[in-house]
Amino acid sequence: MMRRLSATLLFLWLPAEAIAIDIGTLTFSMPPEKKFISKQVHNNNHASRVYAISVTGIDRPGNNEVKVRPVDGEIMYTPRRLTLEAGRSDNVRFIYSGPQDDKERYYRVTFREIPLGVLMTEQVTRGATLEPVVALEAILVVRPRQMRLNWTYSVSEGTLLNSGNTWFRLMVKNGCSGSDQLAKSVYLRPGETFRSPLLKGNNKKFIVTESRFIPLGAACFDQAAR
Repeated sequence: MMRRLSATLLFLWLPAEAIAIDIGTLTFSMPPEKKFISKQVHNNNHASRVYAISVTGIDRPGNNEVKVRPVDGEIMYTPRRLTLEAGRSDNVRFIYSGPQDDKERYYRVTFREIPLGVLMTEQVTRGATLEPVVALEAILVVRPRQMRLNWTYSVSEGTLLNSGNTWFRLMVKNGCSGSDQLAKSVYLRPGETFRSPLLKGNNKKFIVTESRFIPLGAACFDQAAR
C-alpha cells in the first residue's frame, strides 16, 4: 500500500523552491462513526496560489492499483477549487454517503497548486507552463462502517497478519528504548502479512491506528511492568 502514500510531485517546470504546498499527512482516514473529514491545505509560497482538488476511486493503493468508479454520490468534496494568499490555510471537506458495509474504500486525492499567473495569462508552450504547476497526491481511506480491527501475531515465526477489514500501521522500535524517529514502520492492508526477524527479537512493537498505540506482544512491556 504504502510506497505510493509518499508525495507524488507532477511538474512541467519545477524549481526546488516552488514545492510549497502543505497538506499534512499523506494518508488520512475517515473513522467508521464519521460521515465527513476535513483536510487542511496550506500555502507556504510567497504569493497567492489556486488549489484545484480532484478525487479518484481506486481498488487499493499500490504500484498496480486500478481505478474504480464510485457510485454516484458515494464520495463528495467541497470546495473543488480554492484560492489562498501567501501563508494562509483553508479546509477541504470530504463527505462519504456510500454503503454502510464492512468494506474499506480508498480514494486518491490530487491537490494541484496553480500560480495565479498561469490562470490569468494562460502562457503555455508545448505543454510546459512558464510558471510551476505542482500536483501533490494523498490517499483518503474510508474505514468500513462495520469495522473489525484484528491481527494474528506469531513470535516464533516472526509474522504479523492483518486479519481484520481495515488497515493499520506496525511500528517496531530498535530494542526496548529505541526512538520513534528510527523505528521501522510498515503499513498492512486487510489480508496482508509482514514477515521479519524484527518481530522475533526483543523490540518494542505497536499497532498504530487512529492515533492509538496498541502494544504488540510481551517483549519490553513485561519488563516495564516489573
